[in-house]
Order: sequence, then structure tokens, then C-alpha cells
Amino acid sequence: MTKRVGEALLSLVFARGMRPSVESLLELPARPGGSGFAVTHHAASPELVWAELLTSGLAFDCSGLAEGHAAPHPATGHRLGLDQFPDGEAIAIAPGPHIAGGANLPPVVRALTSIGAELAQLSGLLAICWGPAACWMAPTYFVRIVDDWLAGGPFPALGLTMLQRASDGQINTQGLAFFIGQEFRIEPPPATSPDRLAQLAIRLINELITSGAQPGPREFAFDSFPPIRVMPQDGGTLLQVSVLPAAT
Repeated sequence: MTKRVGEALLSLVFARGMRPSVESLLELPARPGGSGFAVTHHAASPELVWAELLTSGLAFDCSGLAEGHAAPHPATGHRLGLDQFPDGEAIAIAPGPHIAGGANLPPVVRALTSIGAELAQLSGLLAICWGPAACWMAPTYFVRIVDDWLAGGPFPALGLTMLQRASDGQINTQGLAFFIGQEFRIEPPPATSPDRLAQLAIRLINELITSGAQPGPREFAFDSFPPIRVMPQDGGTLLQVSVLPAAT
């Protein structure tokens, strides 16, 4: 029996020869405090070994398991907690067909990343990659930011999205469009440190994840930061962010 697997959002890269089997998924214990998952179906062909993983009532396809071909290697982009992009073999997780149309919805992403945190217990795991932001993370880093988010903490902006700093100091997001259909760009105001600008960008990412796409100009104010204005450009796919003068 074969299976058409959707586009992977999360890839787990293992040392060569260490990709997990269906049996290892069936035997994997739930982490203390974790949500766990159930293997509700699995099958194999000469090319593909896959399993359906169920958590919080949502089903995800896990492909590239041992005894079949590895999943496609994720594209390199950013690294968090890693000195280099490790070589290895990947398995991939994608939303099942019944939720594929809502793959970017927070409940689906929360369930998907919770499965990734459970799979981080497997031996031989080298890195976890979130595809929409091309972000490769050390397994311990991934588990920490996901657990914090699932416990009620902030959205993991550095991991499920990323910041890119240009030579002129401006900051661009990568991966935010997966969630809201828009990326944003911040021009650095005078006398603002790069770290301070990055903190402001993270605050804005968290706000936009909650409020969604911005169809028109809007101003935001965050504690301890000057006010900012977002202005849609490029047909609404880019938000130009301007830091406004502080009120006197």
C-alpha cells in the first residue's frame, strides 16, 4: 500500500543509519508533561515507510522511516544552537489530508510541534528543521521553545520564524508569511542597537501571530518601545515597519 504524503513542515535529521522505524514510534513513551501521540496507521512500500500520528484529535503523516527511503533533506537556511548543518538522513512530518488546508493555524502547528518534541527523545537525532523558516535547531533548543509555548508562553518567534539582518541594519522576517501571508521589514531608526531592534521585531511577530494579516496601515505600541506603524506594500505581502518618534 502506498501513501501520498503532503508537504513536510517539520523535518528531523538523524545520523546515517539511525532513522527510526515504525516499531520505535510505537514503543516511544510519552514525555512527562508532554501531549504524546498515537500511531493510528502505518504502511510500507519499497520506496516509502510512513505512519499516521494522532495527537489532540489531529492526524499527521510521518514519512521517511527506516527500511524505506529517507525523506528529502530540508533546505539549509538558519541555525539555532548548531555549529553547522549536520549531514544525515531525514524523516518528515506533514499535516494529514483532512487538516492540510489549515496547516498554518496555531492549533495545528502546536499539535505538530508537540509531536516533534516527543520524537526528540529518539536516539541519533542531530537537528530539527522547521521548513517555512528554513530554520535548523538543536533538538534541546526546539524542545525548550515548544514546551514554553505549549505551557502558555510566547510564540517561538526565533525558530518558527526567523530574522534576517541586512548590511544596512534593516531586519526582515522569514517564515511569518506561512502564518499570516505577510513578511515585514524594519528600517533601523537612529541610535537603536541591533539587539534592541531585534527585540522589537520579536514583539511584533508575537502580536501579528495573534492579530493576523494587516490589510491597511496600523500603529502598535509596546511597553518600553517607541510606537511603530506598519504599512502594507507589494500587494499586501510585505509590511513596511517604521519606528515613530516617541511622544513628548
